[in-house]
Amino acid sequence: MNVLPATVTDAELACAAAAGDRHAFACIYDRYADRLFNFCIGMLADRDAAADCVQEVFCTAAAGLGQLHEPDKLRPWLYGIARPLITRQIVTAQTTAAAPPPAPSVTSSSPPTTTPATSVRSVTPPTTSIAHHGGGGSGPRAVTGPAIHG
Repeated sequence: MNVLPATVTDAELACAAAAGDRHAFACIYDRYADRLFNFCIGMLADRDAAADCVQEVFCTAAAGLGQLHEPDKLRPWLYGIARPLITRQIVTAQTTAAAPPPAPSVTSSSPPTTTPATSVRSVTPPTTSIAHHGGGGSGPRAVTGPAIHG
């Protein structure tokens, strides 16, 4: 965490950060990241989405600080960056939740074909028969197994 005197104003930090002072930008982050996160999570009720918003706010702020015409309005400017990001997250979440599942892809316009019943082999349950084998008089034996027709 960057230590900054309480007397350093948002306007001073914004001007210094816009001039390329990385420490000043880090101080802006330290001052507002938690507040923005709480604001975002209050609106989104999703910690990951809130963290994504905060990250995007500071990426946008880093690129746009030079265009901030009223540096003393740094706080509302940051929240102004956050609001449309939050709205986009909410709309995306609602759209995703309301979207119907994708339809299965159809590769042909013809109806599905089925295999004719005449080409399917039928299997009957096992049968038991008595078979005599030749020689030795050892008696009958049971022969079991499925009977396949077709």
